[in-house]
Amino acid sequence: MMDLNPNYSFSRQRPDETVLAVIRKHWYILAIRITWSTLAVILVIIALILAQQLSLAIAQGWKLVITYTVVVAVWLLYMVYEYHDWWEDKLIITDQRILSVDRQGMFSRSVTELDLLELQDANYVIQGFIGTIFKFGAIALESASDKIDIYMDHIHDPKQIQELITRLAKQAKKEN
Repeated sequence: MMDLNPNYSFSRQRPDETVLAVIRKHWYILAIRITWSTLAVILVIIALILAQQLSLAIAQGWKLVITYTVVVAVWLLYMVYEYHDWWEDKLIITDQRILSVDRQGMFSRSVTELDLLELQDANYVIQGFIGTIFKFGAIALESASDKIDIYMDHIHDPKQIQELITRLAKQAKKEN
């Protein structure tokens, strides 16, 4: 998902810096995670219904209500976590640099910054049947010093993003 929103701002943004694009992972990735977890919850509920039919102790009266409540609450918390993880993993492309924000759990993140003047190489790849159909893949950015590398997978239209980044880097080098 690419958001061409110049009104986007972030905490480490420089005063003279303009955000040109914010790229998140493809919606398909979130949909797959939600689908699998929903199927798991459905299987647990089916197991609870079968346990109730077999008159097992866990599936009787208030224990059944508590068990259903816990299963649904855990599932809802997991949905919030997955959405938060999907939303917060992003590439921020500005007129000066590229930032990769990678959420690692609910309370930590890794931010990698690559100045456009230091960009040495930008590559993309689209693999497999699903990636080709839904037009998503990965992008890899390498710095001239080999100290900074940015890699993000499952992004929509990596070819367009690679072309944008390459164009911005050439423009930055020409102006410098």
